[in-house]
Amino acid sequence: MQFAELYWITKNDPVKSLKWDKVNAIVCSWILWSLSESICVGHASSEFALDIWTELFDTYNKADGFVVFKLHQCINSLTQIGLSVLYYFNKLDALWKEFDGLTNLTDCTCEAATQFNNNSKLMKLMQFLSGLDDSFSQVKSRILLLDPLPNVKTVKSTILENLKEEIKFFNMNIVVSKVISLRDVTS
Repeated sequence: MQFAELYWITKNDPVKSLKWDKVNAIVCSWILWSLSESICVGHASSEFALDIWTELFDTYNKADGFVVFKLHQCINSLTQIGLSVLYYFNKLDALWKEFDGLTNLTDCTCEAATQFNNNSKLMKLMQFLSGLDDSFSQVKSRILLLDPLPNVKTVKSTILENLKEEIKFFNMNIVVSKVISLRDVTS
């Protein structure tokens, strides 16, 4: 059954119509809140979620060379520059997913596909490490000495775990210095 047919069927039944209107309003709201303000303005007066979705799909589901190039450029130029590691990784991961979606290759289980997939994972690891702040140079060196190299998500988790340990150590040093200064004051 098509979306439009379902709409007309529910309009003849007051109970179903009310449910339909609520669900449609929720979906419209979700879609519109997901958009940037400049894009949202053009769709704010649309009555049906399907109309909004179809128009967005028709407008933005284009993978011409310029779009792929700009996305590739964004991925290669993204650096942490003071961002948290998690925020930097999530931003990079979102760009990778978008790029993979636009440059989707056919599903294949041959050896060449496996090698291509492994190469793609290696490139993502190198992009992630390259964009990290210089304060992570020792961690990057240790990771690059591993054989085999871990995947990028494992590296992210390792770096986050190291940061937690550094914060614990830093906090412990603060506590110790406060205890020592309190001891000196009371003696």
